[in-house]
Order: sequence, then structure tokens, then C-alpha cells
Amino acid sequence: MADSDNPNWGECPKCGSPVMIDPASGRLQACARCASAASPYSGVLGVFFLLLGLAAVVALVYFCIELIL
Repeated sequence: MADSDNPNWGECPKCGSPVMIDPASGRLQACARCASAASPYSGVLGVFFLLLGLAAVVALVYFCIELIL
């Protein structure tokens, strides 16, 4: 929902999230939420970094247990 008091912001016609208005042309800039959802790598990279973080936690726990024993 765009703030009606601020003329620099508009609303994305596709998803309704706030979008900056280009002051030079008066047109809406590209919506980051729609561009992110359209990315073919967003889900793959998210899963990759989630698994990488999980592997780091498991390795840390393993080495801590080895140091204790």
C-alpha cells in the first residue's frame, strides 16, 4: 500500500508492494519483489545456503564433542 502523503512512492500493479517513482520520467521503477520471484536461482541458492549453514553447525557440534571427549 503506497503512502498517499509521499509523491515519491507508487504501488506495483502486479503485487501491490511499494515502488519508487523515477523523478526524471515519472514512471514506476522495477519492483524488487516481482523481480526476485521471477529469478530462476532464488530457490536453488536459498536451499544451498541453508544446507551449507546446517552442515557448518553439524561440523561445529562434532568438533566440540571431539574436544570434550
